[in-house]
Amino acid sequence: MRLTFLGTGHAFFGAGRAQSAIVVEDAAGAWLLECGVTTSYLLKRQGIDARSLQMAVVTHLHGDHFGGLPFVLLSAREEEQRASPLHVVGPRALGTRVKDLLRALYAELDPDQWPFALEHHALSPGQSIDVLGRRIQAFAADHMHDGTALCVRVESEGKVIAFTGDTGRLAPLSELADKADVLICECTLTEASQAPEAKHLTVEDIARLRPSWNVRRVLLTHLSTGSRRAAQVLKGVEIADDGLQLEI
Repeated sequence: MRLTFLGTGHAFFGAGRAQSAIVVEDAAGAWLLECGVTTSYLLKRQGIDARSLQMAVVTHLHGDHFGGLPFVLLSAREEEQRASPLHVVGPRALGTRVKDLLRALYAELDPDQWPFALEHHALSPGQSIDVLGRRIQAFAADHMHDGTALCVRVESEGKVIAFTGDTGRLAPLSELADKADVLICECTLTEASQAPEAKHLTVEDIARLRPSWNVRRVLLTHLSTGSRRAAQVLKGVEIADDGLQLEI
C-alpha cells in the first residue's frame, strides 16, 4: 500500500505547504483521504490520474478538508470524461454542503447532474461502514461544536491507516492508533496557549501522548510554520511533507 501526501499544511498553507489531501493506493485501487482546495492542482502536479480515484474520505466540514471536492467533481465531468462511480464518505451534511458550494461558485450549474454515479456515504462517530472492500471506522474528534468531526481508521488488504483529522487531545487517540500500521496525526499548534479554543493538537500534546500510542509509525501533518519547526525535536514521529510517498 502506498500513500502520497499531496498537502501537509494547515488551513493557511503553513510553511508554504498545501492543504490536507492524501492519495492512498491499495490492491483495490486508489482513493483520497481529505480534499483541501488545492487537491485538483496537486493531483496533476504529482502526475496522478484523477480517474483512478474511486473514493474520497472527508473527516469534517471545514474548507481546507472538503473545499476541493467541487473542483474534483467538475474536472471529472468537464475534463476527464469520467464514467466510473465516485464514492464520497464523510459527515452526514457533506453532500448538501458540496452542492451549496458548487452553487456558490457556479450559479448556473446543476449540482445534481453528473455523467457518472456519485455515491454519498454518511459516516457518524461510532459507526463503521464498508465501501469498495475497505472498512472505515469513525471516532468522535475533539474539534467541532456540533460533534460531526471524525477521526477514522481505514482497513484494506490487512493494513490499517489511522487518521486524526483535525482534533484536540480529548479524542480517543489511543484507541484510534491501536495496532495501526501508521497514524497520520495533525499537529497544528506549538503550544496550547497559542489558541486554547482551537481544538487542535500541539507539539506539547504529541510529546506527552506519543509513548502511549501502540502504533508502528506516526506521521505528523496539518502543520503550521511554527509547529513544523518545533516538531523537529519530537521522538518517535516523522514529519510529513508535500510529495512524500510512504509504503506500508
